[in-house]
Formats: sequence, C-alpha cells, structure tokens
Amino acid sequence: MAGWSIHKSTKVELKQISSWGCVVLILILLVLTGSYAGLWALRFVLEQRTDTE
Repeated sequence: MAGWSIHKSTKVELKQISSWGCVVLILILLVLTGSYAGLWALRFVLEQRTDTE
C-alpha cells in the first residue's frame, strides 16, 4: 500500500510540474533578460491562462 501512495503523489507532482513549466520558463527568461518586455510577456501569458480556464 505504501508503494501505491508514493506512486500517486509522484503523479500529482508531475502534473503540477507540467502545469507550472510554462511559468518557470518565463521566469528564467525574465532573469536572463531582466527587461520590461519580459514582464509584459509574463503578464500577457498569465492573462491568457486565466482566460482559457
């Protein structure tokens, strides 16, 4: 039973990672560019995500 619960939690973590992968990539780009355009792009993507949900 313990092995099954570990497997379930791993699947949940993978799901969270895939959903946040896009945001993480943008945050990395923000750190690399440090530009205002990057912040605008992040805001645009977040607005798109809320519209689709």
